[in-house]
Order: sequence, then structure tokens, then C-alpha cells
Amino acid sequence: AVSTQSTGSSGINAEYGKDKFHIALHFNPRPGHKKIVLNSSVKKGAGYGWNKEVHLGWPAGFKPGAAWTVVVIFHQKYFRFIINGDEIKTHFPHRMPFPEIRTVSVGGPKGTFQIALRSCLLIDQNLWGADIAKSKARDLMDCRNKCMAHPHCVAFTYRVKSRECWIKKPGHKLPEYDATLISGLKSCFK
Repeated sequence: AVSTQSTGSSGINAEYGKDKFHIALHFNPRPGHKKIVLNSSVKKGAGYGWNKEVHLGWPAGFKPGAAWTVVVIFHQKYFRFIINGDEIKTHFPHRMPFPEIRTVSVGGPKGTFQIALRSCLLIDQNLWGADIAKSKARDLMDCRNKCMAHPHCVAFTYRVKSRECWIKKPGHKLPEYDATLISGLKSCFK
């Protein structure tokens, strides 16, 4: 997964080739048009161009000039997006082989960006048992932060739709499939 925070207009590119023209995902908020554009590059003759755009509606709370958080989750078949804690219903399918994605870049004319590649997030996985506490969290990062702040927490599990967060002590079970949950290990984020 990729998480980025920004205060300006920007785009996120997941790149798969040796140069900036091999783009598996182009995530581009367009405040003037009140939409988010998703796209990928495609080979055209001797070069590359853009594929067909996919347009997403403008999420509530996603304000131009205001700080926002985007989590891009890399599934084997598609990308998922969580914007300011709300999961976007549209999934963007991979248009080229998933394992070929090599880098992620964030750019824009202004703003401050923080980006982290988080391969230690366990997408669609539950770490059952050994709960220290259950609470509401604003988003995935808030749930992670609750775990980071607790001295006995070793892992967390977050349900995006209901914004439930479980922080866990040692003794939780091995990951089990659950399409409604995202889990993570505290040790991955230190």
C-alpha cells in the first residue's frame, strides 16, 4: 500500500518500467473539475501515451488546498483507494502485470508530501484474538497510530467501512482471510 499526505494539487504514479512513461497507475485529483482521474500509459507506436481515463467523483471532505490523506492499496488484480478514511467504491484494475510495478512517485505544483511503501500491511487479513482494545478510528493510519502509541501493542486490525480498530498484544492468531479488514504489525512501522 502507498500512503501520501498533501496540501496541494498532486498526482500519484505507480511506475513499472525504466522511465517515467511506463505508468501502471496515474491517480490525479482535478479540483477544478471536481473529479479524480485514474489512468495508465499504453504503448503507442514507438512511444507511450495515455490509456482510457476512468473518472471518480469528488469525495466529501477532499478540499483543494486542505490537507488530505490517500491510501492506495495494491491488490493482485486491482488498486483500491481510501481517501481521508473513506474507501472509494471503484477499484481500478491492473492493465499490465502487477509484479512489474517498481516505483511510486508523487508530484504536483505545490504541497508537502509524505509517502511510504507499506508492504507489511496485510490486505484482506484478520489477526484474530489477543485484543487489547477496540475503538473507532478516523482511518487506517489513525488505527496504526493507536497501536504505535500503546506500549503493549504488537499489531492492529482495521475495518474500513465501520472504522473499527482493534489493537493487539502478543498471542494473536496467524492471518485469516477477511475481505473487510486490513491488518498490520507494529514492527513494520518502527
